[in-house]
Amino acid sequence: MLIGVVIFYERRWRRTRTLIRDLEDSVESGQQLLLDSERRLASQLGLDRFMRSLRLMMEERSRVRARNASQMEQIETTFRNMREGVLLIDPEDRVVVSNRSADKLLNRGESLVGQRLAKLIHHPVFLDFAQQLRRTGVHGRHQVRIDLLGQTVWLEISGAAMEPPGVDPKQRLSLFLINDITQLKKLEGIRKDFAANVSHELRTPITIIKGFVETLYENGDRLTEAQRQSFTEKVYRNTERLHLLVEDLLSLSRLESKSLELKREECCLQDEIRSFLKNYNVDESSAAELTHSFPAEPICVELDRLFFERILTNLVDNAFKHGKPDSVVEIILRQNEENGWAEVVVSDDGIGIPELARERIFQRFYRVDIGHSRQTGGTGLGLSIVRHAMLAHGGHVRVESRQPKGTHFVCVFPRRTHTVEAG
Repeated sequence: MLIGVVIFYERRWRRTRTLIRDLEDSVESGQQLLLDSERRLASQLGLDRFMRSLRLMMEERSRVRARNASQMEQIETTFRNMREGVLLIDPEDRVVVSNRSADKLLNRGESLVGQRLAKLIHHPVFLDFAQQLRRTGVHGRHQVRIDLLGQTVWLEISGAAMEPPGVDPKQRLSLFLINDITQLKKLEGIRKDFAANVSHELRTPITIIKGFVETLYENGDRLTEAQRQSFTEKVYRNTERLHLLVEDLLSLSRLESKSLELKREECCLQDEIRSFLKNYNVDESSAAELTHSFPAEPICVELDRLFFERILTNLVDNAFKHGKPDSVVEIILRQNEENGWAEVVVSDDGIGIPELARERIFQRFYRVDIGHSRQTGGTGLGLSIVRHAMLAHGGHVRVESRQPKGTHFVCVFPRRTHTVEAG
């Protein structure tokens, strides 16, 4: 009988061990705990309370896993859609996570996972920053200028340690956010150049005016009438130059302002150009000539009359100032055959504009021939005003020039779908 009892308990022990192994496997895999037959066995062994506790634990762990998975999905979605590049770097300086922005910025859209950080952003300031971040856990931000994919770019990189400073640096992950600030740096350079150019352009006439006025004030009674007349003319000429410069700066500021609202009206371009030609005065002392060429069909667009007159004035003035004494300047009105938009062309027969200068001709204060511009009294803002005025009208301006065949400035206006009678 004793042997029978031993055999009974041995079998029960084996079933119990099998049951426990099945429970362990179920817990590890996160699957259903037991089959019905196994649950009956657990009940026979008096493990009901244990099974309930284990089931509650499994359910809680399942909820935690689901919550973690949801959070990870949200994080990955956030990283994916961020405009900034995101890099998560492991202790061996390899990328373990990167988003689309980082892939596009640093690797032409190919995944960066597995690549070394030093290969992606090879700059001593940044690499020192990355090492210090891992060593101390102190976050920071740096701007670096690097050659990237054949181009020179500016990057603003923010970094933070993913574990607190007490963690072994060898096990610390690093998170970097990367912004491409190349365009901002260019705009900053333009702003600095603009401020320097404005200061220089204002200083020159003010210095001349101040010098002659001081001479007239302190020594006016000792000057001859001819000297006083000469000084007065120079003061007047530089005062006029200063006035034009301030007016151009104000016009440019208005055009660049997002709050500017043009007083646009539907106008027949033939009528507007005729009105301009009637009021424009060509220097009678020269052999210069201003002509025009119109199509028979009226071409109408919506435009601000004052700014349109300013566009034509700046372009025609520019053509005469940089042309020959016997220049012929022509205003041509035509319709683009592809899209039907109206094109107003100011054409001259001058020496043309060098190819390299055409890309910069519409920049503020840019002059192809600085010495000649000084003599003719240009402010260096006329073509920039034309460009911004055309953009405000929803159009654009381009330059076509072939040395020595002259220059064509083409102003393109969106065309109305219907026309009116020309006056």
